[in-house]
Amino acid sequence: MKELYACNAVYAEITGEPIHQQLGRPADPSGIEAVEQHVGVAMPEDFKTFLLLHDGWKFFDEELSILSLDEMIRGTVYEWIGALKSEWGPGDRALEMGWVFVAAHGQNTVTFFDLSKKRRDGGLDVVEWDEGEVVQRYKSFTAYLKETLIVVKELIEENR
Repeated sequence: MKELYACNAVYAEITGEPIHQQLGRPADPSGIEAVEQHVGVAMPEDFKTFLLLHDGWKFFDEELSILSLDEMIRGTVYEWIGALKSEWGPGDRALEMGWVFVAAHGQNTVTFFDLSKKRRDGGLDVVEWDEGEVVQRYKSFTAYLKETLIVVKELIEENR
């Protein structure tokens, strides 16, 4: 995670973009429990560990943010996700059932835990979704972050 944060800063510097990314303060365990109750499923352990370190990550992937606990269950981003699910969800069971944790208000790109395919070990696939299409599927939150790091490193090399 520290490496991804640092690479994001390098990429922003190379491209001349302002650096807006911001890691949230540690989440309160009771807040995690409240969101789990709201969603009706336990969070994958790697995601829970992330939240205990940082309750969200603003602009972690350009305009996309890893949502804070509060953003996952209330507010304008939450309302926008509901509208997005209403528009696209009925034809896409994974999105309709998904627990969105990465979004940018007003964009039709989200990343979510696929609740329709919960594994016996409690793991949940992570799905990158864009305007009705599954772009990529990962076995875990950690795998998702690792792939994001690879992409950012490639972008740095291409722009040097």
